[in-house]
Amino acid sequence: MQFFSEQTSHYTFPISNFQKILFCCCLTCLFLFLSLNSNAKIHKWVDENGKIHYGDKPPKQINALKENPSKSNSDSSAYSQLRPVSGGAQNSIVLRIRNYFLRGEFNRAEKILVELQTRSEANIANELELFSSLKAFELNNEQYLAQFDQWIEQSPKSFFAHLAKARFLFQLGWSSRGGKWRQKTSQSQFSAMESYFAKAKASLKTSKSLAPDSTLPYSMHISMATAIGDASATKRYLSSGLRLKPSSYELRKVYIHSIKPRWGGSLEQMRVFADNAQYYSGQNPILKQLLGEALAESGVIAHSKQQYKKADKLFNKALLHGDDPEVYFKRAKTRYRLNLFSKAITDLNTAIKLSPDVAEYYKWRYYNYVQIKKFDKALHDIKRASLLTPNDQAINDILAKTLSLANAPGTKQKSLSILDSRLFEFDAQIKAQPNNAYHYFRKGHFLLSSNLFPQSENPLRQAIKIDPRQFDYYRALDLALFKQGKLDEIIILWEQYLAIKPNDGRAYLERAGTFYHMQNYKLAKIDAKKALDMGIKEAEPFYKKLKAH
Repeated sequence: MQFFSEQTSHYTFPISNFQKILFCCCLTCLFLFLSLNSNAKIHKWVDENGKIHYGDKPPKQINALKENPSKSNSDSSAYSQLRPVSGGAQNSIVLRIRNYFLRGEFNRAEKILVELQTRSEANIANELELFSSLKAFELNNEQYLAQFDQWIEQSPKSFFAHLAKARFLFQLGWSSRGGKWRQKTSQSQFSAMESYFAKAKASLKTSKSLAPDSTLPYSMHISMATAIGDASATKRYLSSGLRLKPSSYELRKVYIHSIKPRWGGSLEQMRVFADNAQYYSGQNPILKQLLGEALAESGVIAHSKQQYKKADKLFNKALLHGDDPEVYFKRAKTRYRLNLFSKAITDLNTAIKLSPDVAEYYKWRYYNYVQIKKFDKALHDIKRASLLTPNDQAINDILAKTLSLANAPGTKQKSLSILDSRLFEFDAQIKAQPNNAYHYFRKGHFLLSSNLFPQSENPLRQAIKIDPRQFDYYRALDLALFKQGKLDEIIILWEQYLAIKPNDGRAYLERAGTFYHMQNYKLAKIDAKKALDMGIKEAEPFYKKLKAH
């Protein structure tokens, strides 16, 4: 991969290149540029079909709001649909758009998207709101494809209809790939991802033809190019997007992800890129947040090495460059590891205030609320996370377990902690080291000690599969099976172990106990005698007892 220093000028548009672009523009575009920066009466907006327009008057809807602000509370205005409403899901733009879409009320969904686009064009600070709204279409289940096709059939010239379908396919592609590092991702996963990406690109091509001035498609293009490791494509799409909106933060934010060390880049590349972006910080002050990206990534690396105090300090430094919700989120995860649960909740509160439609923020606040025993708030958060990502199996499993405990008679609140925060820690360790048998054993042992015998069985079997020579793993699974009355399976279990370690007298004693409970005293006595002969002193009283039968 080429180092970013070779193509810095290609993306940051130094003065000389920028002037060339301006002088090469036609007189009309130049006049538009000047007028937009001098409050002249030239306006740009997107209609309900997703088409971009220019004119000497603002769209009627925006004009009416400016002339009569009281009308902003009317349900008929798109702006009213963007205003947060206390309680439930009504304060989520993503959920409103999604609900309209799922009910087939495509015009109402599009009305919100059009307003977001207009607001973004009027003020670059509203760009995040527009980009985040596309999460409404991350449904992660192919069964919804027909709904997108119905929207397109109804409005074939709608920019947002094609863009929404592209976002849907884009998310399916990422889900097919999974979140593991490239070397731990199978070729079949890559093939499935690339298949969805190809379909997403076809939809993006149509959307770009309908609204060639929109930067939204380029964000997805950059992410897809990152996923397949095409560095030249990420640069090309960034360049194209920045020509349309040179001061865009969101395009740079998604691009800087592609030059992180995990994707083949480096911290130095990130720093150079962020520094060069500051040329436009006068137009878009949020660009200053990019200066904290390399620090935040260093914090992520420290966190992955379990250097949590170091990570916390790095995130603190990153936040000196601006209130980035992702950095607050990352610091919250580190503070969770440091058992600073109240501080983690404060960070997540800030992240949610800045970007209220990210399911992971609510999920992690759930974990922290559980730790401080605020179970009602925890339940509320995991419900919200499930609403935002309705097909996320991990979140839905947590919700189901939590509801099951909440509805079970006589359930103690302590049990809620067992089934989420502690198990989450084990699952996080397993995710980080999926071939470490001890992590599975710890999870199984914890479930066993919590009297959750069926649930403990699978992680204990996985521990044995990875490391079949550990006696303690078999003994723990023995107990899980015994509590379920699966005595025949226990015999098979110890036969498996003895085939590997035939001289371990402890195994013969354990199997003797199982034969005893099966009332097969003859075989129990034989195994107890073998254990005694192999020097297992604990076998002696048991063998004497068996001799009496």
